[in-house]
Amino acid sequence: MLILMAVSGISYGFVAAFMPQSYSDSLNRTLAAKAKDLAESLSGYSLENAVPIIGEFSDANQSRIVLLNEKGEIVREWLGNGSLVSEVTISSSVSEEEQPVTEGFAEESTAAESGDWESQTDQEVSYGDTIGTVVEGEGSVVEEMEQQAMGHYEVAFKGSENRYTLFVFGSTQLVNQAVEALGQILPWMLFTVFGISLVISLFYSRYLSKPIRKLGAASDKMAGLDFSVRTEMKRTDELGTLSRSLDTMAQNLDQALKSLRSANAKLKDEMEQERELERRRMEFFAAASHELKTPVTILKGQIEGMEQNVGVYKDRDKYLARAREVTVTLQNMVQEILMISKMESCGFSLKKKELDLAELVRLQLADLTELFEQKNMKLEITLPDQCLCRADPVLMETVLRNVLVNAVRYSPENERICVKLYKELQKISCEDCQAILGSSAAASGPKDTALVIMEIENTGVHIEETELSRVFDAFYRADSSRNRKSGGSGLGLYIVRQILEQHGAGYELRNTDNGVLFRMKLPLENMTFTG
Repeated sequence: MLILMAVSGISYGFVAAFMPQSYSDSLNRTLAAKAKDLAESLSGYSLENAVPIIGEFSDANQSRIVLLNEKGEIVREWLGNGSLVSEVTISSSVSEEEQPVTEGFAEESTAAESGDWESQTDQEVSYGDTIGTVVEGEGSVVEEMEQQAMGHYEVAFKGSENRYTLFVFGSTQLVNQAVEALGQILPWMLFTVFGISLVISLFYSRYLSKPIRKLGAASDKMAGLDFSVRTEMKRTDELGTLSRSLDTMAQNLDQALKSLRSANAKLKDEMEQERELERRRMEFFAAASHELKTPVTILKGQIEGMEQNVGVYKDRDKYLARAREVTVTLQNMVQEILMISKMESCGFSLKKKELDLAELVRLQLADLTELFEQKNMKLEITLPDQCLCRADPVLMETVLRNVLVNAVRYSPENERICVKLYKELQKISCEDCQAILGSSAAASGPKDTALVIMEIENTGVHIEETELSRVFDAFYRADSSRNRKSGGSGLGLYIVRQILEQHGAGYELRNTDNGVLFRMKLPLENMTFTG
């Protein structure tokens, strides 16, 4: 606001200082052109007829005009306000007689009436209260008039051989009026400038401060790591350029922060998985040491009793056979522990080959025929002629054996074992896609996927619902007493879980109306299914 007022004040000062002279020069140039035209036009008029024309010109332009004869004597003078200041009185005698001043353009001089203007040699000029006489030879007055006049022009009147000089003086009345008007409007101009400056200042303060406050608020949010903020200014000035740069920076930082958060979340998940794996590994080996301690203790006691030939241990053949059974159990447990440790190692990889899953099921059922006969169990088998797939044959054989052995082991006598193998088209969710088909399949979203379903159901037994979620844990047995009446190490289903997860297969164990059902979902990868 102060700048606007200062500029306005300086502008007013320049106008007040240079306008009078500039305006005066402009008026003089215009007056000079008109006076020249007047002087040229007077040659067509007699002196008597020219007097009112010159008077009208003087009034119209508010200029003083003096007419001198050849002797430098003032013939007539006009002040530009409708008054004829003086006129020369010419008498035929040489006597000096003062004539009164004639006002207006209607009154004509005595000299004009006598027609002796050009014949007089000595004339007397009256100015009212300021009557002066211009005597021939006094060139200083003429020279002064030439210096003060705006211009002078040689004039010849019609019917006269004498030459006259027309002096035209510029009027300062209009200039003085303009200067006076400037002085009068100064207070109003100052008030107007102050009001306009105030309005403009308020407008520009909002126009400039509002986007600056908006940029400041966005910067504060970004300082708080909130890079989702956008200023979205449409301005084309420097503030608009700064706004767009700030938005671009916020967008880039937002993307970088999201990537960093995603990487941190992924790293956190991996660390959690690693901790969970380590925890499970520690639990596994703690349970393994506990499970191994029991058969080792039994074996040690039997051997010491036979060495000392104490009590029942005198029958060495009987307890050597039992010791051998314990050794076999211990050997199997160690092999299972080694298998689990191998599968959980970082360098483990499946050795997939093409195999006939239906034929593999038939072979396992044939190998366990004696076990089925011992419990007088009936088999119900529904298998296709052929089911070719890519999988690790050794590990898939372990899965089938462990599940079938568990089914026989925990079922009463005279029950049924039902085995089914069939293909099914299912819509799998993203989570199941990742679990069964891998992360690349999960990225494409839910889809219809062909799966090979294998079901093994043993009747006559049920598992507590609270125990179902734990049956795939290491060394877990459904019987809370952890006795070995039914045999087994508690690692069978844990190994099944590890192998199926390595193959990307789904699995579950649930109760049915007739018993317990194990269900496996194997993705149809390069698989041929016939029959």
